[in-house]
Amino acid sequence: MRGVNGNNGTNDRKHWTKSSTATTSNDKDPNNEISVLLRKKQERLRELFYKSRPTIETLYARVLKEYAVHEAIHKMDEADNKLYKIASKFENTTTSLNHEQRQEMQAALKEHNIHYASFHGLKK
Repeated sequence: MRGVNGNNGTNDRKHWTKSSTATTSNDKDPNNEISVLLRKKQERLRELFYKSRPTIETLYARVLKEYAVHEAIHKMDEADNKLYKIASKFENTTTSLNHEQRQEMQAALKEHNIHYASFHGLKK
């Protein structure tokens, strides 16, 4: 059976026992202290995360709702703009139709006045 370093397993065990016995509580290894501090910080951050997670989820849900409201308002504004454009076109069309109708009415009135004048002129 091969060990981690390519040797048989006995050599690896000797290396492990040497390294584990080499560091005692009297020796202060700065790397070991840093890793202990890092582990403590990670544990503290994990605790804080799990404690604050419901608050984070609540705030996230609120943000999503506010974003949905913002999007709805934006879509309503776009719909209002489209409706305004359509209403403006409709009003212009109505105005132009009324203008055409007025022109037709004025032409018919002129023709009526001509016929009326000619009729009353013959009558006199």
